[in-house]
Amino acid sequence: MKKIKICGLKRRKDIEYVNKYQPDYIGFVFAGKKRKLTYDQAVDLKKYLISSIQVVGVFVNEDISFVEKLVKEHVIDLVQLHGQEDQKYIQALKEKVDVPILKQFKLKMRILLMNIMMLIIIFMIMEQVEQGKVLTGRC
Repeated sequence: MKKIKICGLKRRKDIEYVNKYQPDYIGFVFAGKKRKLTYDQAVDLKKYLISSIQVVGVFVNEDISFVEKLVKEHVIDLVQLHGQEDQKYIQALKEKVDVPILKQFKLKMRILLMNIMMLIIIFMIMEQVEQGKVLTGRC
């Protein structure tokens, strides 16, 4: 099932639009410059959002205490990480908040993971050949 998220909302008018069209999620960006929200702006916008739309907080290398504050005060419902947050950071965040955490990987990381998967498949095939279980390609 596909889900729709509209990200970068910054004005009350943006909230009016999403309330009308009701995507599954909206994104409050707490990074960068153009779309970055302050805590107070996010709290204010959330007051006007209908409850069926979940808010994703988008962060880049943010202090865990700030993310925790937004979650615990019900400003955001999910966390999306776009920086260099490592497993240690994510584990520490998981210990503080009980919401889904999404981690964005850079394209290079995706390519690396795909290459690792291909190597695993190649090794599995080589193991089958070495065991005399030659694959014929027939079903």
